[in-house]
Amino acid sequence: MIAAPAANSFGSLLTKTKWLYDAHFNRLLKEGQIDVTPEQFAVLITVRANTGVSQNEIARRGYKDKTNVARIVDGLEKRGLLARRPDAADRRAFRVELTAEGEELMQHLFPIVARLNEAATKGLSASEREMLLGLLESVMAHLKSA
Repeated sequence: MIAAPAANSFGSLLTKTKWLYDAHFNRLLKEGQIDVTPEQFAVLITVRANTGVSQNEIARRGYKDKTNVARIVDGLEKRGLLARRPDAADRRAFRVELTAEGEELMQHLFPIVARLNEAATKGLSASEREMLLGLLESVMAHLKSA
């Protein structure tokens, strides 16, 4: 008989940490009166870093479902934060760009994200923060190749 994973197993701790991280992010967003979810922020930051990216690429880079990304992009486009442009190479595809309003929102979000990351890593030294990021990147790389 295979033993059940412990409550503090690797997967359980990652899941709980992500949930707490998002809950804290949501609190900070509400305090700042910013009407964006962590999922919407993830799409916005991906588009900002990769202007003209396709929705499929947003999904791939963010490890998100394509249907969910389409829904998020639709909502952000309706709010004037993102714009879709036809893809010159593929008439069926669109390229997604941040609008001026989207960029303005991002400027309000960056200090909130900095506060979130500071709260999440409070008590860790700079080298411990670097080590944590390196370990998480290593875990991701191993899971991608598994």
